[in-house]
Amino acid sequence: MEPAYNTAVIGGSRKRFSHEQCAISSDRWHVIKPSLTAGVLAACLALVGWVSPRKEKVRIAVGSKPGNLVYLQIDLARALGYFAAEGLETQFEYYVGGTEAAAALSSRLADFSGNSIDHAIRERALGNDPRMVASFTCLPTVTLVIRHDLRARVRSVHDLAGVRVGVTTIGAGTHALLAAILEKSGLSISDIRVLPVGSGPQLVNAMKENEIDAAMATDPTTTTLLMAGEASILVDLVTFEETQRFFRGGYQFTGLMTRPDILTSGPSPSNY
Repeated sequence: MEPAYNTAVIGGSRKRFSHEQCAISSDRWHVIKPSLTAGVLAACLALVGWVSPRKEKVRIAVGSKPGNLVYLQIDLARALGYFAAEGLETQFEYYVGGTEAAAALSSRLADFSGNSIDHAIRERALGNDPRMVASFTCLPTVTLVIRHDLRARVRSVHDLAGVRVGVTTIGAGTHALLAAILEKSGLSISDIRVLPVGSGPQLVNAMKENEIDAAMATDPTTTTLLMAGEASILVDLVTFEETQRFFRGGYQFTGLMTRPDILTSGPSPSNY
């Protein structure tokens, strides 16, 4: 008989645990939970200096609106007052998608950005040199959801040809993941129509108004759609098992990026 399983979200990923494993994971949780905010905070503090007689100003661009699970560390550090407690005067700018956040970093409108790793690769190709100094997720933690009334017709990724699929913004991490999923399934991004719809309420409304047939979504948007009966999951890259259908091993997705000039402007560059 298959053992009973519990599901938990740890480090930005949904995992299945047997009851025996849950006992172990509960012990690890007190180690994992502080690391949700420590990664962001440690990176910022290391770059601007640990001790300062005045508040250090730090500008952070985030590739999503507040509340997105893939940038949970930033929201937690802010809500818990970790930045202010360490003498940081932090300015946050939340964008619709990662494309705009990466552009803010490269154009020096921000000192750090919350982005998916594909933006670092793309910026390198443009002659920039972004550095990811903290990792937020080791899996994509993104779902491909299909509008509920289309589920009987769209049974797999192969059935997506000709449909309208929403992503946060063109060129964002959700766009890159969608292209990879399609390629692995024998389709091309040109076989579908990609529409930028943002995330959160914007994406939910686009699905409700039949403006899109499917979407690349993250929690809590995915959960909102499922609980409202508006969509069902076609691909779940929140789990390791499902991720292995399209990628090998883990998948570095979101993290904290900065520029080389920020890395070298602190008082102790040798500590980085």
